[in-house]
Amino acid sequence: MTDRARRITKNSLWVLISRIVEIVTGLLALALVARYLGVADFGMYSLTMAVVWTISPFLILGLPRILMRDIAQDNQRATDLIRVAVQIVVFLGAPIFILGFIVALFAFPQSKTALAIAISFAGIVFVVLKRILVALFSAHEKMNYETFFTLVNACAYFLLTWLCIKADLGFISLFIAFSLANVSDLAIAFFLARPLVSFRDFFSLDREQLSYIIRESLPLVFSHALFQGQQYLGVFMLGFLCTAADVGIFQAPFRVFARLQLFPAIIMMALAPLLSQLSAGGVARDELRRVLQTAHKFVLIAGLPLAIIGYFLADDVVVAMFGSKFAASASVLQVLMPALPVSFMMVFFDNILTTLRKQRYAVMSTAAGLAALFIASLVLVPLQRADGAAMASLIAFYITAALMALSMNDVVSIASFARDALRPVFAAVVMGALTYFFHRDHVIIVLIAASAAYIILLFSFKTFSAAEIRFVRAALKGGKAEKNTVRG
Repeated sequence: MTDRARRITKNSLWVLISRIVEIVTGLLALALVARYLGVADFGMYSLTMAVVWTISPFLILGLPRILMRDIAQDNQRATDLIRVAVQIVVFLGAPIFILGFIVALFAFPQSKTALAIAISFAGIVFVVLKRILVALFSAHEKMNYETFFTLVNACAYFLLTWLCIKADLGFISLFIAFSLANVSDLAIAFFLARPLVSFRDFFSLDREQLSYIIRESLPLVFSHALFQGQQYLGVFMLGFLCTAADVGIFQAPFRVFARLQLFPAIIMMALAPLLSQLSAGGVARDELRRVLQTAHKFVLIAGLPLAIIGYFLADDVVVAMFGSKFAASASVLQVLMPALPVSFMMVFFDNILTTLRKQRYAVMSTAAGLAALFIASLVLVPLQRADGAAMASLIAFYITAALMALSMNDVVSIASFARDALRPVFAAVVMGALTYFFHRDHVIIVLIAASAAYIILLFSFKTFSAAEIRFVRAALKGGKAEKNTVRG
């Protein structure tokens, strides 16, 4: 168990570095683009990317998660699975690209928007191929590889975006920068993957593996399409019912909100090989349950204070990142922040349902959330515009997370999740109340003090069991621990 704890910690640290780099450079690039384009043009930029990412699930097909799960369970299948996955992407990419470009020409008569969609979709193909190889690294617990080429990609994208803006190359150049950065990322991933998988006979067709991957991926296609619908329906509703400027006001803070969802992904990627191995056998069911409850607790504890900090610093964050022209976006960010811990839970539950081969429940839960989002948007967007779109998203996140939690009831009961959440939620309420009553003059100092109170309360309430503390200490120090350290 000590070795396992050390591996989880090592994986978490590499993924943490990777995600921090991705978050920071992504937010910096977002700020540059928003300031360069202005509110209305940034709205068109956001609408263009929304079209591309909404189509992307039909190319991604949920392949990375399937590959990570199956290769972690049996490394000998890596070459066959990777080969079939690349074949699927190559053969599907061309027709989807052509279809998307034709639709874009009709939906966006402006030539620059249709061209931007075409260029961006080419970049998505490179993203998908890279994610396939990332799944290979994660299954082999080589997160340091991913960290390296994520760093290259993030720096390349930021540098290319900055050069485009500095040279004032215009709207289309920003999408070219996105595609070129992903080409460099893919090249490095391919080079690093060679010792782990054979690329010989890469175009020989294995019908059995092809049938298996398509069968396993189909539920995830719909799940991811529905998830992207949740992410971007507000953009489309604002574009249809309001103006491009409203899209810009909404999407600037929403992109910040979406970037923060990478934090639970850190924990899930680090745990993915372990969870895949535990879920493969019934004898490990009790241990799987304990690991899930511990991971759920850490994900929730991370999300709650971030939501409070984001709410009270919304004005400062928006103006600092996007400039005074986006001042109206601060209220959007404040509306979204109460949904942050819930969105963390959504990422957690979605990954677990895939690991447990319950993808259909993720599809049904996300579909219900999307339906709620559509209905709420029809009512709230005409009344509150960008704020209304944020309110509708808040409702959808809560409904989706609740249904996903219910879907896992046979593994970890709702009562167990609720019991684990009580003490962190109470500590967060105290943190929020302290900040609310004393933040007016020195908000940063008050937030630091309130965060300290949050941490003190967590330990005072014994939120972490002695076994969980021993597990973390063993992981950090690499020392000896009892054989069953996650038990308790």
